[in-house]
Amino acid sequence: MALFSLKEGNLPIGILTPFIREQRKNRVKPYVHGDVLDLGCGQADFYDICKNKIISYHGIDGDPAVVARMKKKYPQATFSELDFDEDAFSLNKTFDTILMVGLVEHLYNQKHVMKEAKKYLKSNGIIVITTPTPLGNDIFHRIGSSLRLFSPAARDDHVVIYNKKRFQILAKDLGFKILKYRTFQFGCNQIVVLQNAH
Repeated sequence: MALFSLKEGNLPIGILTPFIREQRKNRVKPYVHGDVLDLGCGQADFYDICKNKIISYHGIDGDPAVVARMKKKYPQATFSELDFDEDAFSLNKTFDTILMVGLVEHLYNQKHVMKEAKKYLKSNGIIVITTPTPLGNDIFHRIGSSLRLFSPAARDDHVVIYNKKRFQILAKDLGFKILKYRTFQFGCNQIVVLQNAH
């Protein structure tokens, strides 16, 4: 089973990794609202920091140990485990916000997870994705990981890296429109907000 988690203990953490994660969270926070599905939820950071804007929260992770810990830590939320590359989602509701923060670059079957997510997206709901840019992954992350500024194992786990054009193609293929696309962290990371095309 392919595992993905933001769990700190899975990877050696670089010096700048906490700072980068904090910046990424700040970019995503404005979009988190309503019924939230967090794919690759890890430590459920967005449930913790956006409680006042969340009606319900369902976190999914590939690591059963993470899921067990989050169920204990946040009993009022819902958590489950699945393989994002293969498993069909089996959820009993639709969502206003679906998060894929630092997830897609770790997956072999990105279209599968996007199609599954779309099934559970409300008609006016959004999918928020963050992922490194080619510049961030191929140059800055490679150099930074050799200097132990970033986690060396994290870059090695990256399967595919998107650019704006690739997101445009993915959105068109799957029937989404891009509401927002922006790079941040000096062009090394990117955020994409997708909505069903009507």
